[in-house]
Amino acid sequence: IAFPSWLMGFMVKWGYYSYGNWIASSANTSQSTVTFPLSFPSQAAFAIAVPTRGATDFSMTAENLSRTSVMFRYFNQFENVTELGWRWFAIGW
Repeated sequence: IAFPSWLMGFMVKWGYYSYGNWIASSANTSQSTVTFPLSFPSQAAFAIAVPTRGATDFSMTAENLSRTSVMFRYFNQFENVTELGWRWFAIGW
């Protein structure tokens, strides 16, 4: 969703990222980069992702946030990260 320029061009983006796209970087960590379907005109301000099923002991970080993409890193204690998918949300202008 893109708002008018008098609202600073505020944009809201969201989507789903399939577990099949994740790169395992260690036994308890995975990461992947989401490329936004449309880049933010000036900057991305915030991004978050939430697993869609099966997660209990985990933490999630958004790293390398830019106008065009964000990398999500998932840390887990006991789970196999390849069993999950993610819903993501980002805002910017």
